[in-house]
Amino acid sequence: MSATIERGFAMKKDMNELIRMSRFYGENTDMIQAGGGNTSFKAGDVMCVKASGKNLKEVQSEEDFVTVDLVGIGSILADNTLSGLDDNERDVIISTKLLAARTEATVNRPSIETFLHALIDRKFVVHTHPVYVNAMTCSADGHEIALKLFSRSDYVWIPYKKPGYPVACVLDEAISGHYTEFGTRPVLVFMQNHGLIAAGDSFEEINGLTEKTISPIREYFSGYDAPDKDAEINTVNGKIMTVLEKALNERLPGAGSDLKWSRCPYVTMLSKGNLKNIALSGAFSPDHIVYCGEEPLLLGAEDSLKAVSGKVSDFTERLGYGPRYFIVSGEGVIILGSNEREIAAREEILRTHIKTLMLVLRKSRPVFLGGDECRYLAHWESEKFRQKLLKKAGSDEARR
Repeated sequence: MSATIERGFAMKKDMNELIRMSRFYGENTDMIQAGGGNTSFKAGDVMCVKASGKNLKEVQSEEDFVTVDLVGIGSILADNTLSGLDDNERDVIISTKLLAARTEATVNRPSIETFLHALIDRKFVVHTHPVYVNAMTCSADGHEIALKLFSRSDYVWIPYKKPGYPVACVLDEAISGHYTEFGTRPVLVFMQNHGLIAAGDSFEEINGLTEKTISPIREYFSGYDAPDKDAEINTVNGKIMTVLEKALNERLPGAGSDLKWSRCPYVTMLSKGNLKNIALSGAFSPDHIVYCGEEPLLLGAEDSLKAVSGKVSDFTERLGYGPRYFIVSGEGVIILGSNEREIAAREEILRTHIKTLMLVLRKSRPVFLGGDECRYLAHWESEKFRQKLLKKAGSDEARR
């Protein structure tokens, strides 16, 4: 058997393994929400990484991944001129360079987190957003909690930075520091207000590491509380729904064709229950902003069409985009989307927000993303592409 054929067989085997682990984590909403998270494997001087806009739970073949040249990715990280650019200019340059690093012609874009995967010295890398891990990374004393539960030689902790190139630069420094101190390259990374990276040479190795990591954190936070009993929805307010539909058609035609009352009791806690005020104080992670925006639009159950229309207009003028979900005081939460898929993604994010907050409050105080960071993420060009794919996928499903 020639070396070329042998390598082809090996890559096929690794791809099947990557698909298996992608779906395994993607199907667990306590590990991955909506289109978040990404996976990869390395083979020599190339790396296959999840394509931007693909949901891990839905990957089926190599068509859901992009192969990039690791040397090309490394040259981007080594380009010291990028750090001196403003965010928008740097984003444009990096997006162009990422596309140029693809080894084959494809419409798919590499995940913006491609750089993180390239830095980890293992064949397989899985980046997830586990609820329990983020309860720790979104706590005011999260790093101290990690020091209690794990040996410093087993992980690196990195402070919050913008997704993509900025956070990769911080990880690069952290890996170098870890190697200098301990003589090893880490396979476990805690990312403040973001998530977890676990790496290994097989699915079994990564799964074992992930469970070994989450288990003591789960024990520390003692599991979830059940949602407040008064957060259950038995009936919905048809009147405010009708008023909202008319207001959106009037003020934001084409903004979204579907509205849904969430029946998830965790999500409903945003409108009633003892957590509603603090839950609306901010967002824990980038995906919250990307999918749900910087804030909801607050409505009264008896608001008139004129009042709702005015609120929609004021919201849009102030933030530069329309509301994506609505808190009806004392009643529940209405989610807007272009299709059922988009609504389901937003509901997953909001449910995770509440579950994370419930855990954080048991042991600490929550740390939310800052206002400037939320504003940046809300208008982030890279994530507009992912949102575009989400809308398109829902439209494609409707035509089937």
